[in-house]
Amino acid sequence: HIGNLIEWAKELDIQDVDLLPFHQLGKYKYDSIINRTFTVGKAIYKILSKEEVEFVGYSDAKIKDLTIPSTIIINERKYDVTSIDKYAFGNAVYLKTIKIGNKIKTIPKKLFANCPKLTSVIIGESVTKIESKAFYKLDSLKKIKLKCTDLKTMEDDVFKGIYLKAKFKLPKNKAKQYTKLIKTSGAPNKAKYITYTDK
Repeated sequence: HIGNLIEWAKELDIQDVDLLPFHQLGKYKYDSIINRTFTVGKAIYKILSKEEVEFVGYSDAKIKDLTIPSTIIINERKYDVTSIDKYAFGNAVYLKTIKIGNKIKTIPKKLFANCPKLTSVIIGESVTKIESKAFYKLDSLKKIKLKCTDLKTMEDDVFKGIYLKAKFKLPKNKAKQYTKLIKTSGAPNKAKYITYTDK
């Protein structure tokens, strides 16, 4: 009986989506798993709503290369990955490359402050705001590609203290606008700006 299954799950505080047939549980499927976290591959996500999840961390303490996808599947249901928890990379001391998915909208303040080995970043299409000191003092950060189609805000010191000759790859139709934003956010004077037309 579905009701008994729900009560049993609540009593045991089951976290693993694979243990329960959520597609059969109706309202429970949505209300009772909101704000719960689930691991998909090496990434950890928090359910925000029926359609959205937040990337909150990773299960491999020594992870070096990470891609935050645009969408994920949890128990046969598709979710958009639309945000990143501000503490998601609090101890990512081995991280070298990061690809930020195309549904992420904001890069939080000081997000990568504890990622001293970070060398390469790809910022996804939907990012409209990068908060202050997101990549602050990452002197190994040499390559940054912006795929954003409508980046509007880049706060103070976002790129201050990164590698002196860092290379920024910018979409050709946004190059002038984004170059100005990057320079005012503290990027090194010797940084190079390269345009591209593909994504």
